[in-house]
Amino acid sequence: RRVHGGPIGPGQCGRVARICQQLRGRCVTSNGTDDLLHLLLSALRLCNKMSGINLSHNTLVYGSDDHIKDERSKIEDIESILNEPPPNSETVQSFANSMVVPESNSDGTDIQDFGDQTTSMNDYEKTLPDSLCRPLRTRTLAVENVLVVVNPQSGSQQGKELAEQVKAQLTQKGLHADIFEMSKDGSTVETIRTMDLSRIQVIAVVGGDGTIHQVINGLLERGDNAAQEVGIAIFPAGTGNSLARELNQMGEPSEVIERVCRGVAVPIDIVKTIHTKAHDKSQQVMYAFNSIHWGIAAAVNAEAEKLRWTGSDLRYTTGALLAMMKGESKYARVSMEQENGTKLEYEDDFSLIIVNNISVTGRGMHMFPEAKMNDGLMDVMLVTSDKALDLLQMFVKVYRGTHVELPFVEYRQVKSLKIVPFDHRESHTRLEELVDIDGELKGCTPISCEIMPRAISFIA
Repeated sequence: RRVHGGPIGPGQCGRVARICQQLRGRCVTSNGTDDLLHLLLSALRLCNKMSGINLSHNTLVYGSDDHIKDERSKIEDIESILNEPPPNSETVQSFANSMVVPESNSDGTDIQDFGDQTTSMNDYEKTLPDSLCRPLRTRTLAVENVLVVVNPQSGSQQGKELAEQVKAQLTQKGLHADIFEMSKDGSTVETIRTMDLSRIQVIAVVGGDGTIHQVINGLLERGDNAAQEVGIAIFPAGTGNSLARELNQMGEPSEVIERVCRGVAVPIDIVKTIHTKAHDKSQQVMYAFNSIHWGIAAAVNAEAEKLRWTGSDLRYTTGALLAMMKGESKYARVSMEQENGTKLEYEDDFSLIIVNNISVTGRGMHMFPEAKMNDGLMDVMLVTSDKALDLLQMFVKVYRGTHVELPFVEYRQVKSLKIVPFDHRESHTRLEELVDIDGELKGCTPISCEIMPRAISFIA
């Protein structure tokens, strides 16, 4: 059960056999022996109900020298399974080798086959961050064609050079790669939405969080299955690179190339927002993978955007300090629905409201210590104080995640959320306040947010 992490369905006996094969030599009993036969019986019993093999009368004992109390029962079970006398380890090894393991596993199963190297999910999960809850429900893509989307304006503006390197390395690995260079007119969402992706298995993003935001929105606006079928790989070239940091993908490009070749895709949640456009006041749908800010939080990103010329992620810290010094609050009604369906409603003066899907923001700010990217919930923080000293205290504590203990901070995990600000407590006049969505200052309140569980996949 520890290796598999979930129920075994019909046709999974081959996968169980491969587990036994891979664990041979690593799974030893209390007396230090390697008993592959015992291991196979244990695995088969795990799936007896689904596979039709009845081992219920057999008692498997872990941690004892004889392993199995009833030796006679063990012999009868082996005969019924293999229809031959009790096999030795070589026979069982041959049986394991003969089983076929499917290339993909969308149901959160146990083994990932990486070509020459087969790795147990137990080992694989250790390389992924704690902000991904288990089971991961990964699937393996047969990667042949990669679309490299590059934002030449991201971060240090060296994305184009990096994209050429990525294409060359992918070609060396035997994959076909094309480069799509983003334009300055913001048409990338429309391009991804209408592009023929039928032959594309992976979109490699060379850029920052803003580039990822546009690719995701393009995929989710298509109306086909591309969002579920195409995996997104990240080659971080932005300023903040929040998602790349969250997925532990801030290493060398060659490391990401290896992940692309393996093709293991992990689905994460997306937040669907419905809000007012900042320009023409019409309704707009936008998808967020990272965060949504209102109040001082939106002002932080507005200040940080003014400092983009610095090319440093310290602009977010500077923006936060500048916004806190201007601290102000607005009266708003906040409605939420929790995982169990319980409805919550707050009406108060709020200085900021943040909705996040990842736990760490900026450079090491543990803004949402309980956040998981694939738990079907969005994390919400409501702050009622607008005093500069209180906000400074929160800013200091956020690096350890202890700010959620402050009396003026409310932390919730919910399925849906709606923010409606008013011009004052006694008024029914709604305000159109600026909202920041994944760093994009394109929306205004009122805003509604709804979680889309495991809606998009990233190469991990």
